[in-house]
Amino acid sequence: MKKNSKIKVLRKPHQTVKSTVSKTQLDKCYAVVQKLLGFMGFDPELFDMFSKKQKTQLLTTEYSVPCVHAQKGHYVPRQYIENIRRDLLDFMKTNYLDESIKLTYMDAATYGLSFLFNATLLDMQGLFQNEQKQFIEQIKDRFKNLDLLNEGGFEDVFNEMLFQVSLYSQVNFRTYGFCHKWEPYLKDTTGFRLTFELTSMENERIYFTYNGKSRIAFRLLLGQTAKYEASTAVIRKSKLFPDAKSDRKYNIYIQSHVIHRFKERIDIMEATNRNHILHVSLTSYQCVVQGAGGRLLLMCSVHDTPLGYFPFTIQNDNLFILSFLPLVSNITPEGNKLYKLLKLCKED
Repeated sequence: MKKNSKIKVLRKPHQTVKSTVSKTQLDKCYAVVQKLLGFMGFDPELFDMFSKKQKTQLLTTEYSVPCVHAQKGHYVPRQYIENIRRDLLDFMKTNYLDESIKLTYMDAATYGLSFLFNATLLDMQGLFQNEQKQFIEQIKDRFKNLDLLNEGGFEDVFNEMLFQVSLYSQVNFRTYGFCHKWEPYLKDTTGFRLTFELTSMENERIYFTYNGKSRIAFRLLLGQTAKYEASTAVIRKSKLFPDAKSDRKYNIYIQSHVIHRFKERIDIMEATNRNHILHVSLTSYQCVVQGAGGRLLLMCSVHDTPLGYFPFTIQNDNLFILSFLPLVSNITPEGNKLYKLLKLCKED
C-alpha cells in the first residue's frame, strides 16, 4: 500500500438554482424584475401570473458582478486594474439604464440578467404553460430586439470604460483598451456575467528632424473599444485644410517636449486627467484654429473650453505635435488679442 496517499474529495456540483434563498434577496430580485419588465414595455403586474414556486425558481438564479482583468498576453499594472474595476462598479451602481424607474446598470447586469437567462432555461424544461409560455416568449423577443447586452443598453457603461482606460494611457509609454463579453462564470450553469478584458499596446518611438535637429516623437494610438479594434491615430487632410481636394490621412506623433510642456503648464490637474485630455483633444475633438500669422494650431480643450494649443509640422504622411502653448502665448488667437489690446511684447 502506498504511504502518504492523498484522498480525493469529490465536491458537490454547483447548482444553477439554489434550494434556499434569503427573503431579502428574493425581494430585491422581485423589485428589479418589475423594473426590467417596465423598461421592456410590459406591465410589471404580469409577473403575478406565475405561482409562488415559479417565481422562486425564476428569481434564484446565480448571478455575479462584472469582472475586470487583463487579457492574456497583455500587461496592465495590478493597481490600474483595481482602480478601473472600482470606478466601473461605482458607475454601474449609481447610474441608470432607465432613470425614470431607477433601474441601475448593476441591477440590470446581475438580478435582471439572471432572471432573463433563467426564464429561458426553465422554459426549455417545460415549466410554463399556455399564457405563461407566451409571455416568456414575448420577453425573449423583446430582449433580443432591445440589444440590452451591447450598445442598445450598456453603451454608457462602455463609454465609461473608454474613459477609464484613457486615464492610464500614456502616449510616451503604453496605451490601454478593452474588449467585453457576456460569459458563463460557472460550469454547467446559466450564470452569466459581464467581463471586461483590458488590452495594452506599446507606443512606437521614432526620431525625426525639425529645424536641423534630431528629435524624439511617440506615435499616438487608439486602444481597443467595444466598437473598434486597436489602431493608430490619424487626422484627415480635410480637417486641416477644408479646401483640400484629397482626403489624405496623416499619422499623429507627439514630440517628447510636448509632454513636458503640457505637464508644466497644466500642473493643477492630476496626471490621469492630463492623459485623458491629451488623448481626447488629439483623437476625438481635433479642432483646428488659425493663430497669429495664419499658423494652424490644434486646440487642447475640456468640454469645448480651450486650455491651450498644439503647434505642429507635417512631414510626408506624418503630423508631428511640437509643443504646448498656453492661452497667453502671443501665437494663440486669445493671446494675440491680449497682446494687441494691452500693447505687450513677448518679454512682458
